[in-house]
Amino acid sequence: MKKGPEVPLGRSVGIEPALTAWDDTERRVRRAVSRKRRQGRKADVPALVAVHATGIASSYEEVDMALFGRKVATMDPDGRLLGTRFEADGTFAGGGGEPTWAGAFVFLNVGFLGGPDPVLYLHPRFGGRLPDALLALETRGYDARAGVIVVGPSTAGVMDALNFVSRDV
Repeated sequence: MKKGPEVPLGRSVGIEPALTAWDDTERRVRRAVSRKRRQGRKADVPALVAVHATGIASSYEEVDMALFGRKVATMDPDGRLLGTRFEADGTFAGGGGEPTWAGAFVFLNVGFLGGPDPVLYLHPRFGGRLPDALLALETRGYDARAGVIVVGPSTAGVMDALNFVSRDV
């Protein structure tokens, strides 16, 4: 049997392929809402759109930016902070009049084993009232006067009641 080349002890080379990942949650949420807009316009009243936003690094902060906008800081050339403001450039921020959507159910990190309850994003221009059962979910809305996203607590536990496959099996 032929022996391979001798490798001196203490010297080795480890090689792995280069891998890259980035979070595209904001783009995917914007695209999902706009692609369903034609379907929502067929409804007699503003409807709710459901968005599955699970991704490699998805967060509700990314969804906030997609639907409402982002906080922006202004700095001078020397790097001193001049001020901050909320840039309302999200999908729910534009337009006027009655919105297509009353809000959005956003599901994040949901898979075969379940996941957290969806978050109900309320459209800032929707003036109607949603059922209390929906408002038991965590809600997020944009307060234009204050320039902030307002988060309401959840009292629901919807996903627990669905009895997904147990991890203990």
